[in-house]
Amino acid sequence: MPAGILGSIAWLLLVTAGASLTVMSAQVIDRKREALSANTYAARTVAGTVLFKLEQYSDAVEQTVRKPRLYELLQRRDPRALQDFCRETYEAHEEPRQGLKLPGGEPPFDSWLLLDTQGAAARHCSGCCCGPPGARQRADDRGLSCQGR
Repeated sequence: MPAGILGSIAWLLLVTAGASLTVMSAQVIDRKREALSANTYAARTVAGTVLFKLEQYSDAVEQTVRKPRLYELLQRRDPRALQDFCRETYEAHEEPRQGLKLPGGEPPFDSWLLLDTQGAAARHCSGCCCGPPGARQRADDRGLSCQGR
């Protein structure tokens, strides 16, 4: 074979290899861009879900705080009545129909802390004193203290 043909074939192979590397590099960049876009979309979806859940919790707390009975109980400083209010509130939010707890799921709130107008704790109610049977054991298993027993 003449040297010119071998040189042309070698040159063609080099150009083809260079073009292949360029195309492959562009594909890698495109795939990285697609993965980043998918991850960004997934992160926004998760953030939206978390925000929605936090708004639900916020609404539940706000509705509880606006109850006239709570204001009256805080004025009276009746520990037994405050404890009963905590228990009723905890039990109300244990109901899956309220939308905060899935059937068989974890309680939406671990505890309720009632503060007076000066910010002092009037009553603390955790799930182990207000919750369903077995809540105290689950709290102990998780290393949580059971104040208000």
